Amino acid sequence: GTARTIADHNDYSVRANKVCGDEVGVLTDAFNQMLAQIQSQDSALRKAEEKYRLIFEDAIEGMFQTTPDGKYLSVNPALARMYGYESPEELMATVSDIGPVVYVNPERRTEFKRLIEAQGFVERFEYEVYRKDRSKIWLSENARAVRDANGVVIFYEGAMQDMTERKRVDEVERASKAKSEFLSRMSHELRTPLNAILGFGQLLERQKPTEVQRTRISYILSAGRHLLELINEVLDIARIEAGRMQFSLEPVSVTDAVD
Repeated sequence: GTARTIADHNDYSVRANKVCGDEVGVLTDAFNQMLAQIQSQDSALRKAEEKYRLIFEDAIEGMFQTTPDGKYLSVNPALARMYGYESPEELMATVSDIGPVVYVNPERRTEFKRLIEAQGFVERFEYEVYRKDRSKIWLSENARAVRDANGVVIFYEGAMQDMTERKRVDEVERASKAKSEFLSRMSHELRTPLNAILGFGQLLERQKPTEVQRTRISYILSAGRHLLELINEVLDIARIEAGRMQFSLEPVSVTDAVD
């Protein structure tokens, strides 16, 4: 009857026919009321599942579920694209163990499992992975452990972002800072002895040198001043790159500047 139809087709819109108004009729009303509640809950569940599915499919972040032993249970298209695969299905079929296959440093997978076991989640967990073509990218992951009633981890789920470009920018900034610091330090170390050379050259000029000596002293001073100008320019470049250069805005004659 009605119960069999519902069981076979999961159709909670079916209602039992009320034949009489006795106790059986009361039970029929209660049964139909229960069916209406189940139908409403089932409809709400289906809408929630559809909403989650759309979020999962359309998200720009990579989303996933994985088992503790490293198998993908589900991945969204964004994660498949990050790894260079055509579809989530291809990624899940290809990667059988995340640790040795995906992680550039498998010890980071061990560290991930240790952290998530200890605190139940990880935030901004960074690691480098191999893509399908074996190129490398950096990921930042937020994930949590999902456990059963006994507290045993069933799977991990979370989301990740490709931070390769940000890593590259950070590396460029660090290299630029190191270069500026090196140039500033070296320029200072060069300027100190150079000032001494120029100072002694100027003293020699005042000692009434011979014509030959004067010519040689002139070469020393000219080369020294040229080198000092180069050092000052290097220091200016270092200050500009470090954002420490102070500029003075003043009126200037364009004609004089060009001439």
